[in-house]
Amino acid sequence: MGERAPALSRPAGIVLNVAAVLGLLCVAVAAVAILTGMRVIIFSTGSMAPTTPAGSLAVTLPIAARDIAVGDVISAPRAGDGALVTHRVVSIDHEKGLWLVSLRGDANKASDATPYDVTEGAQRLVWSVPGVGAAISQVRSPWILVAVLALLALIAIPTRRRAHRHRATRGEAAAQRSAVSPAVPAAAAPEPGPAGR
Repeated sequence: MGERAPALSRPAGIVLNVAAVLGLLCVAVAAVAILTGMRVIIFSTGSMAPTTPAGSLAVTLPIAARDIAVGDVISAPRAGDGALVTHRVVSIDHEKGLWLVSLRGDANKASDATPYDVTEGAQRLVWSVPGVGAAISQVRSPWILVAVLALLALIAIPTRRRAHRHRATRGEAAAQRSAVSPAVPAAAAPEPGPAGR
């Protein structure tokens, strides 16, 4: 009969469970993003500080041009290179079938140099949290990945040895329980002695 695979140690089991939960969350977030057009962005500059400082993680959702209002924080393509810029709307112009918005970062003293064409819509910021984006950027570093893999290896190495010892201990206990104890003869009753005189 083949040996069973060794049971995982408690720390290794916890790590694998956490990894499984994170994997399911990633799948769920990806599905929501596909269905809703949601995007996750990381602020690399402090142009939106203090409301959304550098290193913040933010979530944006699609918004039609006609629904954009002054004060919204939107991501729009910059004229020329098409790079997305996420700033606050300070003015809206609608003429000749085009929707043009002027944007300005909360930390900037002047509006951006050129207006943004949002005729085809834009992305509006709906949620952000400071610091998380910077942490995620660090996790994506190859050195962090190597460290995590090394930690998993250290957790897994002693697992097989401990599992083997555990199986041996259980086998010895079972053998002791199944052993038949020798019969103990009952104590012989004392024979009656001679009658006293």
